[in-house]
Amino acid sequence: MQIFSEQGMRFEGLVFDAGSTLIYFDAEWTETIPQQDAALLKALQEAGLVLDRDTFLARFRTRLQEYFTERETEFIEYTTAYILRTVLAEHGYAQFPMGLSPTLWQLCTR
Repeated sequence: MQIFSEQGMRFEGLVFDAGSTLIYFDAEWTETIPQQDAALLKALQEAGLVLDRDTFLARFRTRLQEYFTERETEFIEYTTAYILRTVLAEHGYAQFPMGLSPTLWQLCTR
């Protein structure tokens, strides 16, 4: 496992909290989504994927919203990584280049 260090703090791993049962998120989604989108797009483009920013992010956000709506009635949960893989496949990237960061590579190949 890769160890991350930021401002003197060491992180030996990450915990993902499906359904917000472990971590309470008290920020505004509308403030964090542009930051999330920028970081995701940057990582994908640095890995060599050629994606139109507006088209890709609009489809990714639409697909996430469709999932959130469907989840409430179907009671089936998918990971964000799964949704990302499906959107990337729609944009011609069914296989992922080796240039993806280790974190994105792990997410996209599960």
